[in-house]
Amino acid sequence: MTQNLPAETIQIAPEALEVANCYLQTQDARKVADELDLAPSLVTEILSRREVKSYIDHVFMDTGFNNKS
Repeated sequence: MTQNLPAETIQIAPEALEVANCYLQTQDARKVADELDLAPSLVTEILSRREVKSYIDHVFMDTGFNNKS
């Protein structure tokens, strides 16, 4: 059985994935910090990671959100 894998896979830590998914829902780093009870500086640091940015961009492109803020 052949398994079709995406051309590019993104390695991302579970904690970073949680922050990224929350950011995709809220579009606001401060709201993410409040909802996940994290320091705003930690949320900003996680969102600035290359793999997290790549994941967020990939989700936006896949869902057609070309006009993200």
